[in-house]
Amino acid sequence: MRGATWDGRYLRGMFTGIPSAGLNPAANTGPNALLGSATYPIPSATSWTGPPAAIPTPSGSPGIWRIDSDLGFNQPDYWGTTTQAYAYSNSPANLGGIIPAGGMMIDGYFYAAGTYVFQFMDLSAGGFVFADWSTALGGPAPPISVMFRGCRFREADSGGQGYFGPIDATLNNYGYTGNLAFHFCEFGGKGPSDVTADACVCPFSVGSVANLRFLRCYFSYFGTATHPNIFQPGGASGYNDTFECFFEKVCEYPNVYPGAHLNGISFNGGNPNALVLRNSLVLVTPDEDGNAIIDTDCISFFQDGSPQQPYPGNGTNSDGSIGYYVNGNYVGGTGWCFYFGQNAGTADNTLNNMHAYGNWVTTSVWAWGTGDPEGTLLGGGYHGAAADVPNKGWGPYGNIQSKNLWADGPLAGVSFL
Repeated sequence: MRGATWDGRYLRGMFTGIPSAGLNPAANTGPNALLGSATYPIPSATSWTGPPAAIPTPSGSPGIWRIDSDLGFNQPDYWGTTTQAYAYSNSPANLGGIIPAGGMMIDGYFYAAGTYVFQFMDLSAGGFVFADWSTALGGPAPPISVMFRGCRFREADSGGQGYFGPIDATLNNYGYTGNLAFHFCEFGGKGPSDVTADACVCPFSVGSVANLRFLRCYFSYFGTATHPNIFQPGGASGYNDTFECFFEKVCEYPNVYPGAHLNGISFNGGNPNALVLRNSLVLVTPDEDGNAIIDTDCISFFQDGSPQQPYPGNGTNSDGSIGYYVNGNYVGGTGWCFYFGQNAGTADNTLNNMHAYGNWVTTSVWAWGTGDPEGTLLGGGYHGAAADVPNKGWGPYGNIQSKNLWADGPLAGVSFL
């Protein structure tokens, strides 16, 4: 965890230029923050010598990686031996292993023995489907936890599932009960053009996992970055962490993804807890293909479903806190920068323990007094800075906010809530 004065304003993306034309030597997110490679591939690259190491799609399940023992779990083949112990280092030759007895601190967070680590692999050749290993199929007994560290996922996808598909319960009736972690990974499509070969509707989709963490990851060229069903990271039953990730280059993709909801970090409701800390999401308009980006959100908590799913705020986070913490994020652009979880018309007690502290809204995308001509023209987002705030205001039901400020413009340093 960072000190109180460190927030999303200090994050830097991996690439510079529009379109991405070169590496950003000041990057502190994504794989190249660890590798420091002068030859790291830009998103549209079709060949390179590495790192990261290009891993071919499993032959037993064309186009799909499975985290189970069925139809081609073969990423460990690239470690050297399939039982190789993981050694914590940033050597590009270190492709991972299994965390040994006693567990290990990795990038400041503890992971248990037996966790499978895949490191510095380019896995863009195919999508993933997660399900528990089956002892009947020769795999180790579930649950098995997996970490991807410094990996690259650049998958063009028009089907709405994202690079990481939903849980494979319909095929093997297990679901996935392990932990998932992504440290310093890169996600997204291959470019901004509105064609299937480039477009990434959503890079991450998950139905349910035990615990989920994203740390210092880099997202670009996407329609929706995170969704429990798209990059909405809402499928965790335990902790649900999105820490210090950098998001840019959201794309409309109107033909590949008609009627898109353009989201950064988005939750659908029902989640008992989440930490969304110190991320950067400045999503500019127009996108690199010339489409206006005036829709949806940078960070959102929606009460979706029928009936609408509430936010009970009674779950325990990885740091021991209870409920939802949206702290230290730097955001700008889209429709509203924040949706804070209280859908219009829902009961007061359907949003509990929402904490918003030290967030910043920039007017660099929508300047003060611009945006929706039928709205109040407050800037930050096309419609404004924040929507779906608590019905009863901040204070009741454990919903608390403090020091959420405009980052620039005529009201710099003044609260946007």
